[in-house]
Amino acid sequence: MAQIFEGIRVVDLTQRMAGSLVTMILADYGADVIRLEPPGGDPMWAHPAYKVWHRGKKSVQLDWTSAEGKEQARKLIRGAHIFIESLRPGEADDLGIGYGAASAENPGLI
Repeated sequence: MAQIFEGIRVVDLTQRMAGSLVTMILADYGADVIRLEPPGGDPMWAHPAYKVWHRGKKSVQLDWTSAEGKEQARKLIRGAHIFIESLRPGEADDLGIGYGAASAENPGLI
């Protein structure tokens, strides 16, 4: 039986609990969730609940502060239906991967 979000690709640049739970639910209902993590992985993996919050997701480690990392992030975002980020206010914009820049490259992006 098909899941409600089957065929939907989500790029997940969330931190801590709130965003992680949102993308967990999308993954639980069949979305293909690709989590962007910093080099060396997210330090929050030591938190016991993190393994639950990130179940069913794929992880990619990249340095989104470098030119190469930004391009890799933009490439993933161009192929996504949904982009969720929970960085500090304005941080994703400063990195060039905020909603304005992302939706300019992928007009159908939510």
